[in-house]
Amino acid sequence: MSDLILYVVGWAAQWQRRNILRCTAFGRERAKARGVKFGRKPKLDAPQRVAALARLALNPSRRISCH
Repeated sequence: MSDLILYVVGWAAQWQRRNILRCTAFGRERAKARGVKFGRKPKLDAPQRVAALARLALNPSRRISCH
């Protein structure tokens, strides 16, 4: 009897997980269609990034290039 209960609870958990994954995937696709950007915002804007890459090209030591 306890095996049956564990089986049913396991099945319900799997079903719930699939449902959550399906709903979140649908929500992500809708957000992408609206143009929502995902992920962390960049710390540097384009000119700062170019300057940092130029400093890094001149001096490959990251410690010196970052200051």
